[in-house]
Amino acid sequence: MGLEEDRAIARKIRTLLKAHPKGLIITEISQRLGINRNSAAKYLEILLFTGQVEVRQIGMAKIYTVSQRVPLSGLLRFAREQIVVVDDEGKIIQANDRLLDFWQLPREALLGERFDRVDLAPLRGLVLPAADGTGEAERRDLSFEYDGRIVHCRVSLIPTVFEDGGNGCTVIIEDVTAEREYERQIAENEARYRAVVEDQTELISRRRADGTITFSNDACRRFFGSDDRAAVDIAAFLAPEDRASLREAEAALTPEAPSAFFLHQIRDGSGDLRWLEYSERALFGIDGTLLEYQTVGRDVTEAQARQRDLLVMDSAIAASVDGIAIFAPDGRMEYVNRAFASMFGYGEPGEFMDRSHAELAQGDLALGGLMTEIMGPLFSDGQWFGEVRCLRRDGQPFQAQISASVALDDGRLICVLVSIVDVTERRQTEQALRLSRGKLQEAIEFMPDATFIVDRERHVVAWNRAMETLTGIRREDVMGPRDYGRAFVKFEGAFPVLVDLLDLSTEELARTYPEVRRFGETLYFETPISSLRGGRGGHLWGKASPLSDRDGSEIGAIQTLRDISDWKRAEEAYRDAMNRENRIRRLDGDGAGLST
Repeated sequence: MGLEEDRAIARKIRTLLKAHPKGLIITEISQRLGINRNSAAKYLEILLFTGQVEVRQIGMAKIYTVSQRVPLSGLLRFAREQIVVVDDEGKIIQANDRLLDFWQLPREALLGERFDRVDLAPLRGLVLPAADGTGEAERRDLSFEYDGRIVHCRVSLIPTVFEDGGNGCTVIIEDVTAEREYERQIAENEARYRAVVEDQTELISRRRADGTITFSNDACRRFFGSDDRAAVDIAAFLAPEDRASLREAEAALTPEAPSAFFLHQIRDGSGDLRWLEYSERALFGIDGTLLEYQTVGRDVTEAQARQRDLLVMDSAIAASVDGIAIFAPDGRMEYVNRAFASMFGYGEPGEFMDRSHAELAQGDLALGGLMTEIMGPLFSDGQWFGEVRCLRRDGQPFQAQISASVALDDGRLICVLVSIVDVTERRQTEQALRLSRGKLQEAIEFMPDATFIVDRERHVVAWNRAMETLTGIRREDVMGPRDYGRAFVKFEGAFPVLVDLLDLSTEELARTYPEVRRFGETLYFETPISSLRGGRGGHLWGKASPLSDRDGSEIGAIQTLRDISDWKRAEEAYRDAMNRENRIRRLDGDGAGLST
């Protein structure tokens, strides 16, 4: 029996089942189509395996119905990516509207054309996976020039099984130009931030909540006499009583009030006693978890010894990259540095002299009211810290982080000191990161297999609904720095967490987990699990692969799990059916008949 005849019988079975939506048993199908029961069972197993029919057990009988699934053409219509579907002969059989609109092509220009002859930039030179069912999905990052700009895209080549059982390939083209631009901006901002921090005259150090020192700038290391690149903790050089007061203040910091300010004496690298004025800021994650403490201090020994004028006109203020202004008690601006003037769109600091702070609002009632509100807690508490929407000279808004404090002399108000940082780009970058992570979660939600992704620190960044269904663990219970390994507890130790094994050498993997297979950088594992399907048991298959950035650096890992119980049963049933059919044919050939 040829392939076309097999497909014809499969189509007849689907047509028959469509006419009987309540379903039919194998005997009924065999009688209505005039084929023997074993052949009907064989074709039904094939259709079941390819997802074209469904089966339910009622007593001893199996009732077969047509699978209720969304057709591929329907998914193509609503997909945001550009998609091309190719058959096993390498001819394009479908192309979605998004691709045709982007490249301004009529549908007939692609349909029926050979894939390797289509002259589209993202498809040029691509080699499709084998169309015999043995090919594996591939993903490639490509860049090309189009319409005067560089376009970055991610092309996925996915082996596909069609409704008629035929093989082919689905090519998905995802435009990641904006994502690449966000990554570039983030890298530039990070480099700019580090350069600014290293150039600061202030002493800057950062440490985790567990006390691990993660960073200190050159000024900090020089001050404490550290010759190597080892990070220095400013708090470690405080007197015991001052360190105790710092720790007490740190314990009271919250996301709403993350900063505290201090003036303490401290010994430098030469053993000299110096006055250090510093701020301690707690850095919190989105979920409110404490991540790090940042200490920013400066040596104010000379300033403490000198009079008010030397304190006010300190050259470090003028050279600071932060915008700094000094206001007289009546609200007039006595001093602004060049960074402050530039931030508000002015060429020279002198343009601000003798102006009132109210003029910075430029008539904006909301901003003017906010500035008035700040004055209350500033004069009552002696300091104020927060973010404010400010206006440049041309009326353009920008987001500013403002720190203000009052300077007193024997209880008498001398001036108000204001430090301002333009955080507009930082907030835009944070928003871009949130959007990128949201897109990642949306992308894996469309994957039918249970899938999760971890970052370089093995924190979960994506956990799809299929993963929730398989493990019973909700996304919000594992996202972030939490233990995703507990999601595998229900498998009773029979199934390892493959993403945790990616770094093992081949020898160590073979010695510790001999059943885990490695192909390239991808790990595969398959085993029966007694707890699957409500305790009825089944087979679970999984794979894990590392994720890398454009430079080849590892940025995380992805693991996919699939319940292949039905496939295993279909494979066994198909094998049994083929054995029975072969036995019957041998009996017929020997003339023994079918009586046995």
